[in-house]
Amino acid sequence: SEDSLTEAVNAMKSLNRTAAEVLAQFPVHACTDITGFGLIGHGLEMADGGDVTLEIRSRAVPYIADAADYAKMGLVPAGSYRNRGYAGERIRKNGVEEYLLDLLFDPQTSGGLLASVSEEDAPMILRGFAEAGLETRAAVIGTVLPRREHGIIIT
Repeated sequence: SEDSLTEAVNAMKSLNRTAAEVLAQFPVHACTDITGFGLIGHGLEMADGGDVTLEIRSRAVPYIADAADYAKMGLVPAGSYRNRGYAGERIRKNGVEEYLLDLLFDPQTSGGLLASVSEEDAPMILRGFAEAGLETRAAVIGTVLPRREHGIIIT
């Protein structure tokens, strides 16, 4: 759709500068840009590096309009399957629908930032993004937990 195309182009041409400038005003425990390994692949790097587990709420992740419809039709890049192979048994999927998993593993050209911040700072950071004119959507998508059996738990 025209809305999906506009949102995708806007996301791909947006730089992470605005988000990084807002985040620099707060204590950030870890941060990475989401690119070819997708959200889950880069999330695993953070989880393994910090010896923690990330619990990601699949329905809280902002997606480009119509992306779920395309994933339900099987229109998924081959890189998503490679990313699933990379994650292997290091993730636990708690009954998450396949199309959502496809989106979480989707390799990104420029997928924004994944930042670990305190629960108390998160609302102020989101407000800061809005006040700074961040052109892409931002959301709290999960929680950092003490290390468990899996690096990532997807709910």
